[in-house]
Amino acid sequence: MTRLAPVQRGSQIRELTRGLQLPLADLSNIHLTAIIENLVIVWGQLIQRHGEELLRCSEEELNSYLVIGMNYRREADGIFSQIVSAVGRQDAALSYDGRHIEKRPDIAIFLTNRNTNFPLSIECKIIDRGDGKTIALYCSNGIRRFVDGEYAWALRQGVMLAYVRDSSSVELDLTPHLEALAADPPDVLRTEGAPMRRRGSNPPVFVSRHTRLFRYLEAVENEDPGPIGIWHVWLDLHA
Repeated sequence: MTRLAPVQRGSQIRELTRGLQLPLADLSNIHLTAIIENLVIVWGQLIQRHGEELLRCSEEELNSYLVIGMNYRREADGIFSQIVSAVGRQDAALSYDGRHIEKRPDIAIFLTNRNTNFPLSIECKIIDRGDGKTIALYCSNGIRRFVDGEYAWALRQGVMLAYVRDSSSVELDLTPHLEALAADPPDVLRTEGAPMRRRGSNPPVFVSRHTRLFRYLEAVENEDPGPIGIWHVWLDLHA
């Protein structure tokens, strides 16, 4: 099968964004918080039912557990189902310029009353320094995909989810790593706001902000995507 040259995919981007003003409006903090709270509830249920078995699971297996649980959660919670229409795994998506048509964030949250072509993207990583799954990989193979326009390029928000198998934390490990990158230009993650804890979040949820330098190929009034806010949700596998 002949592969399309990147320039030919501009028509797909135009079709995808037809009639839209980019970036799309923010998902409200109330709704995004509700999604994360339900995700945490599902995680707690998984811990209760499967316990130490989860320590032996791959990232893909953990993602599958979460997606299954989130969809069951929709059926059980009427308010949650008013926000989320479906949860899926690794739905193929285009990058901002159409050069890649098979980008696959780990989990896609499809929202009611919002464009289904642009779900909320969740990228998941195991953090376990003893197994080589480091904070650096969380950043380079996770955060950077949002910053470079591979994921969530039409949105202003994305979610990074960590399955923590060691003692790592956002405050003691992620924040210093981002600050060290920012202090030694060029900072590939272009952090303009270090992770700040959301008030009252339990487990803690942090939000960092990152400048995006790419430009939309076709935009009605604006070619600048603006910065993206990354919500960091770290789930303790020892909880």
